[in-house]
Amino acid sequence: LREEAAEIAQYTNKLMVTREIAEVCCRYLLSLHSNATTSLDFNWVTHASNYWVCDGILQEFQREEAWEVATALHEELRLEGLSSYRKTYSFDDTASWIVVTEGIVPTVQPETTSFFLAIKEKDDRSVVSLPKDMFQISVQLHVLKLCHCTFSFSSPPFLCCRNIRFLGVDSCKDEPHDKPEEYKEQEEEGNVSPTIGEFFQSLWVLDVCRTDWELTLSPNTIEMVATNIREINIKSGRIWHNNLSWTCLGNIHKLRVVDPTRPWETGNEDE
Repeated sequence: LREEAAEIAQYTNKLMVTREIAEVCCRYLLSLHSNATTSLDFNWVTHASNYWVCDGILQEFQREEAWEVATALHEELRLEGLSSYRKTYSFDDTASWIVVTEGIVPTVQPETTSFFLAIKEKDDRSVVSLPKDMFQISVQLHVLKLCHCTFSFSSPPFLCCRNIRFLGVDSCKDEPHDKPEEYKEQEEEGNVSPTIGEFFQSLWVLDVCRTDWELTLSPNTIEMVATNIREINIKSGRIWHNNLSWTCLGNIHKLRVVDPTRPWETGNEDE
C-alpha cells in the first residue's frame, strides 16, 4: 500500500498530496469497503472525498485546501469499479472508522470518527430502532451514515454530537415521540430551543436517500440552518420544511437530485 500511495501522490496534480496523505486516505477507503454489504452503499464515487475531509483526515489543511486535496486524490483513484470489488483488508490504525452490519446497535465510542450502520432484519422489511443514548459519548464523531433505521426526525439521538460534518440517511423512517410539556409551551411562544437548527448548521455534507424527512424548525431558526453546508445529495427522497428554501443556502457548491419523489415546485414546499 505504501508503494501504491507514493505512486498516487506522484501523479496527483497537487503538490500538497504526500505519500502519507494518500496512504491514510486509501486505508480509510479499503478498511471500510472490506465491510460493505448489499444493505450499505458507501457511494465512493460521490462521497470518497467528502468522507476524507469530514472525518478530519486532512485537518492539517485549511478547509478549502482540504477539499482541493481530497478532490485531486479522488480523481486519481478512479473509484467507478470499486463497488464490485471484494477483498478484505486489515490495518492497525482503523479503530476510529466503524461499520456495523449485523447484531445489535452498539453505543458509538468516544474515539469513533466515522460510523456506518446498516443492520437489516431477516425479513428484509423491518428497520432497526436507534437507542436514544447510543451517541451520548460520541464526542469525536464526524461522519455518520444510517441505513434502514427508525429514529425521531424531530429529535434525533445524534443531536448531542456537535462535530458531525457528514450526515447520510438511507431508507430511514420517522419514529414519532410525544413532546414534553415544556417543549410544547416553548413552541407556542415561538421560543423553541434551536437544537436541530444548530445541528444542521454544523453540517458540510448532507446525503438523503429513500427517506422523507420533514424538518421541525421554529421560525427563528429557518434562516440560520445550514449556513456551512456545501453539498446536498438527494435520491428518491426529501428533506424539507415549508419555510425553508434551497436558495437561502449561500454556501452550496453542489446540489444533486436523482429520481425526485415529486415535480419541482415553487409553492409551499421548496424541495
